[in-house]
Amino acid sequence: MELLGRYSNQNIVTKLQAVLAGQECDHPPARPTRSLRQKQHKLTSEEVDQLIERYQTGDSVYALARDFEINRQTASAHLARRGVSTRYLILDDEDLEKAVSLYQQDGSLARVGEQFGVSA
Repeated sequence: MELLGRYSNQNIVTKLQAVLAGQECDHPPARPTRSLRQKQHKLTSEEVDQLIERYQTGDSVYALARDFEINRQTASAHLARRGVSTRYLILDDEDLEKAVSLYQQDGSLARVGEQFGVSA
């Protein structure tokens, strides 16, 4: 035991001596485990109806995913399964020319996007 104490971590030696004396158990306490699996939230038919209604009134897929606690792709998949066409706000040629002109005058993509209802 003297050799063990001389060349080992003192804390371990003290614990080993306590175990050998019958004062402690010889197995470490269980470590708390956390679930590595993602929490799954399956939407009911009524929740999907609400999701679609909110999307059609202007909410973004990102906002819906956050509010319904689902992934963005899952929200899009619910819309696709119900036949809801997704909206992509892309400028046509005429609006693009106006946007370029506004940007050259103002220099702010955020303001140009706000003017046309699209992201910068």
